[in-house]
Amino acid sequence: MCGIAGFAGLQDRALLEAMTDALAHRGPDDRGFHHEGEIGLGSRRLAVIDLEGGRQPMTGGSGAVAVFNGEIYNFKSLRLELERRGHRFKTRSDTEVLVRLYEERGVDAFGALAGMFAVAIWDPRSKELVLARDHVGVKPLYVSVRGTKLYFGSELRALRRVPDLPLEIDPGAIAHYLDYLYVPAPRSIYRGVEKLPPGSWLRWRAGRIERGTYWRPIAKPRPIGLGEALEELDLLLGRVVREQAVADVPLGLFLSGGLDSTALALYLVKAGLRPKAYCIYFPEGGERFNELDRAVRAASILGLELKPLPVRPDVSSELDPLVAALDEPLGDSSALPSYWVSRETRRDATVALSGIGGDELFGGYPRYQGARLLETYQRLPRALRAALAGVAAGIPDQLSSRNVTGWARRFLSVGALAPEDAYARWMGHLSPGEKAAAFTQGLSTADGVSAPRGAFDAANGDLSQRILGVDLTTYLPDDLLALADRTSMASSLEVRVPLCDPRLVEFALGLPSDLRVGRCALKPLLKALLQDELPPSIVRQKKQGFMVPLGVWFSGALRPALEDALATFGRRGLVEPAALRRLFDEHLSGRRARTDVLWSCLVLERWLRLHHPDWRLA
Repeated sequence: MCGIAGFAGLQDRALLEAMTDALAHRGPDDRGFHHEGEIGLGSRRLAVIDLEGGRQPMTGGSGAVAVFNGEIYNFKSLRLELERRGHRFKTRSDTEVLVRLYEERGVDAFGALAGMFAVAIWDPRSKELVLARDHVGVKPLYVSVRGTKLYFGSELRALRRVPDLPLEIDPGAIAHYLDYLYVPAPRSIYRGVEKLPPGSWLRWRAGRIERGTYWRPIAKPRPIGLGEALEELDLLLGRVVREQAVADVPLGLFLSGGLDSTALALYLVKAGLRPKAYCIYFPEGGERFNELDRAVRAASILGLELKPLPVRPDVSSELDPLVAALDEPLGDSSALPSYWVSRETRRDATVALSGIGGDELFGGYPRYQGARLLETYQRLPRALRAALAGVAAGIPDQLSSRNVTGWARRFLSVGALAPEDAYARWMGHLSPGEKAAAFTQGLSTADGVSAPRGAFDAANGDLSQRILGVDLTTYLPDDLLALADRTSMASSLEVRVPLCDPRLVEFALGLPSDLRVGRCALKPLLKALLQDELPPSIVRQKKQGFMVPLGVWFSGALRPALEDALATFGRRGLVEPAALRRLFDEHLSGRRARTDVLWSCLVLERWLRLHHPDWRLA
């Protein structure tokens, strides 16, 4: 695991070192550089596999040089294939396998990798620099092209070291962020800086840029019954977990006691591994925000040592360190528990497994059931649906992770829309009317096209399969995986996400919709897989999100910080101060759950103060 940075089209050793060392938290164990003509590659290494031999940059048999952030989990089988074709290896590292496979196959090599990666490879034979990112975007990679020059880095903080980059804030990115809580790839918060999209590559040669895609989440449903699907999933999940548990350093597990993390725990135990498990909880949050009882039950059943981590922080003092760790504005409040559990886990372990991705692959979100119900609901007379939408506007929220009344209101409010527009609305946090009232003219006219809506157009299959394609290309990489990467690497902890393994993703894309998304129950296939292995108290428990008691804090410990941020935020020309105050009043009265919108405003304001204190939308 590493942080990587570099450039093409200039010679500047001091800049290369500055960009690379800006990522020291991602790789505290070592640093390395390759400077050749107008090419500069830098690496900060967190040693996980082949502690002595895995130093970077890594050179292949034909002279190609790579810097690499991530892990290749099928590297042993790939290495055997390469050895049979005459390759001789100098290390036990997956990086050497990657660079030699590239020397043999070029950009076609990336599709053969099962892992998480962001990589830069300089090939002196063709005078090309190639960048690539893994299938679903577990690892980040930012890129900026300025004329004939190219700059790249694992985080924006590397590019902030480049004096040649103006780093102008993109109002369109902010418009999307305030609605969806993240900035969608290929956009970043800055104009002229992009996130390399998942499953894609970029090639620089003599100042010219070429782009390509080696993988897309294409639904390929096949005729398969429940029994056959369970057999395949059992074998595949066992293989993936065994491979992702390989490390030459201590291994941990994030255990919430939910279905996904407990499934990982079960398959680790089956593989003969019993890593220490970690779970955070909030003593002042009540049952709505605590997963401790579930985690204790799961750990006891599976014989794992559990380290409960009570969180009683001075929340206000944690804001700026968290915002600095996020690097780019990210308004998902799950970043807070992820930040805390990563920091505490790093005291014992260098690698931790997480259950991120299970909800997407196996139908774990209530909105998936809502989408299936929507198809039936839209057969009702339009006038009736319009009347119900009017009634729904007055339904209050329940301030919990299971906001059933809020779900009902959101479902009924989109009954007259096309499925793609309805789903984009569900993923957003502001209605069109709320955005019209809150956004200033400058922000309203910014190019903030809905990423979920655009991804829906590019997806294929029936409604359930298209929604999976949307989430695999938007919400999963740009929100969940982004916050997991930033918050864990801030503590130099490598987080692996077995349920995002491309082989499992391909398996899910091949499932008929009825196996993946239940009409009456979430995660029907995963529950069927585990029902003979785990007690009903775990398999049939209700879903609980990874949440923090923000509502409690906004009325107490965080209220001064929020009031201060909203006052300044309103003067930046982004939103109307009166509209912000209405949102806050709605939250305080309990009529609507506005914690996500308020938190996103707080994070963005603190980010602006950290990086651009005087910025204002013209």
